[in-house]
Amino acid sequence: MTSKTSPVTSSQLGKIIKLVTSNQISALQGKELLKVIFNESNTTIDPEEVMKKLGMILISDVETITKICNEVIHDSKYASQLQQFLNGKSNLEKFFFGEIMRKNKNKTNPHTVGVVLSTLLQKLLSEAP
Repeated sequence: MTSKTSPVTSSQLGKIIKLVTSNQISALQGKELLKVIFNESNTTIDPEEVMKKLGMILISDVETITKICNEVIHDSKYASQLQQFLNGKSNLEKFFFGEIMRKNKNKTNPHTVGVVLSTLLQKLLSEAP
């Protein structure tokens, strides 16, 4: 397949890249958006319209992400993992990150989640007896 025979135009691809680089959608959502547009084989489809229709808007609000992170960190089903983290098993930060992303079906900005989560966990470590 060449660029002339591709069902995705360079303009559509450029818009998808812009959506990803401007953190409006994640890279994972960008791949899904590309797949949808490719399968539609319609060169007039606007990627932004498809993104909105599919609910692919990325949550980047720090206050919302802080709330989500706190809910996961303090969820009783993760009490054992939190205690292990507080006892020095720092790689569990990745576990909490994965649970936060899973809980929100990858609709939260991964960079913001990482920063907020790290801050919250470090605060808990400094407050631990």
